[in-house]
Amino acid sequence: MSERGATVTPVDLVVLGGGCAGLSLAARLADLAAPPTVRVLEARTEYANDRTWSFWAPREHEWSDIASHRWDTWRFSTPQTTALHRPTADVSYHALAADRFAEAMRKRIDQHDNVELVLGTTVDSVTRERSAYRVATDGGDLLAHHVVDTRPTPAAPSAYGQRFVGHEVEFSADRFDPAEAGLMLDMQADDLGFRFTYVLPFSERHALIEETRFGRVGSTARLEHDLDVSVEQIADGADVQMLRREGGFLPMTTAAPPAATDGVITAGIRAGAARASTGYAFLRIQRWAHLNAARLAAGDVPISHPAEPTWRRLVDGLFLQVLDQRPELAPEIFSALGERLRPETLARFLSDDARLVDFAHVVQALPKLPFLRELVRSSR
Repeated sequence: MSERGATVTPVDLVVLGGGCAGLSLAARLADLAAPPTVRVLEARTEYANDRTWSFWAPREHEWSDIASHRWDTWRFSTPQTTALHRPTADVSYHALAADRFAEAMRKRIDQHDNVELVLGTTVDSVTRERSAYRVATDGGDLLAHHVVDTRPTPAAPSAYGQRFVGHEVEFSADRFDPAEAGLMLDMQADDLGFRFTYVLPFSERHALIEETRFGRVGSTARLEHDLDVSVEQIADGADVQMLRREGGFLPMTTAAPPAATDGVITAGIRAGAARASTGYAFLRIQRWAHLNAARLAAGDVPISHPAEPTWRRLVDGLFLQVLDQRPELAPEIFSALGERLRPETLARFLSDDARLVDFAHVVQALPKLPFLRELVRSSR
């Protein structure tokens, strides 16, 4: 691209941000026989294995070839209780490394000249010019019919969600069952709220171990300390090799995502891709990308993530209110779900496939008094 101001390149679509949402949309557009002209603008210069996307799906699925691992059983536990799930239906828990995902998406993007990923690009501004948008960057300007902004935004100081830090480790001795994922282990409420350990074993000695807290945005210092303690306890005297680190914050809210600004569509985590009560986002992003690739192929405008059904938004909202107001009850609540629900039902509830009948089972499994009290408090 030439110096800024020297040329203006016309395109059909500019995608701001080449994270999961931006790459997914671009890859699906590149799969089309005649895709629109697309530029994905990403500030980073290379992709790293800095996060793990996890989701429930059949044992064989669209991402099987690049998935890091799958687990056919998963465990929930507190210091006093444990629940091990072995589903009878065709459903497993899967993990996908960020760098492998990015590499696969880039290969699909590269298959068509109309779709291009531009790394190391800073976006200075987006302005409306009649029926188009001028996207000013440090490498030149683009004039686009549509703009989709998938870039993450810093969480507000009062935001509620999941803050987590994790280490991928290799032990010198066997410590794991690679067929079993520890989704919420050692659940406890302490002086800072609700915490648990998340363990995804890739072999008998190799795993991703994370510490997670539900609450308001805050320091990661306590999480780092808790993670060191968990790794040391699991190692139980074995030598530990730290392979990499990851961490982040997943907002958990039923508030409406930001409205489009002058026609610029928002997408990704910033626009409600993460499920409000659980934080799972990967499959929701893929559905959004599939929907918008079809819309653009048909000559329609792109849209943000579809609104949640009213009944699910209300149930998720009540669930989050109880977790926020009474974090000491969180271990009891998630233990009840783990112990009283069928694995398939729990997988649908924690992801994005829950039906009304599943929510009925969830309500039946949960302790009633905290939710009734929160309903009364909210109505007042």
